[in-house]
Amino acid sequence: MSTDVGVWLQVICTIGVLTYLYKENWFWRIFEYAIVAGYTGYSLAYGYHNYIKPFIGEKMIKEGQWSFLIPLILGILLYARFVSGWGWLGRYAMAYMIGYGAGYTLGFDIKPLLGQIRASFISLTSINNIILWLFIVTSLAYFFFTVSKEAPAMKGLSTVGKWAVMIALGASFGNTILYRYNLLYPRMKLLFNTWLGLGG
Repeated sequence: MSTDVGVWLQVICTIGVLTYLYKENWFWRIFEYAIVAGYTGYSLAYGYHNYIKPFIGEKMIKEGQWSFLIPLILGILLYARFVSGWGWLGRYAMAYMIGYGAGYTLGFDIKPLLGQIRASFISLTSINNIILWLFIVTSLAYFFFTVSKEAPAMKGLSTVGKWAVMIALGASFGNTILYRYNLLYPRMKLLFNTWLGLGG
């Protein structure tokens, strides 16, 4: 068994988190709060040193670039929802953020979307391409709400599209499980190999 203090700290944290698999308990909550507190502290420090201090403290106040007052006000308005009766003010800041994000994506960062559209134009020369094209068309039909799904053609297409979406979500879920396994494996290696000294 390891005598390294750092390893023991890692083991205690790992076991504390894994106790949640049994049920929610106070031991698990200690590490949950520690993770949230650590991330919150890091985010606050990162935001201050990378955004508030250089833009508000230096560019706006020292250099007189008062245009930074607009994002400052919009940022403060996001917290209006925590004040009773003033929550509607936060909608203006949220609307600006969503509108700016959508406009920027459509104007300057549309390449990934166009790449997906371009990739759907494939030659139907193999069974894989035929299945892919069929799933694309039927998936679009499933989300096409301007035509009644009661028509026989649309009903058939949307049914196949529903199964295509379910297959895609299943594959995505399987990928998520595999990713979680890649996170679990080092923890198990820590517990059994590094800490207990079992295995190679």
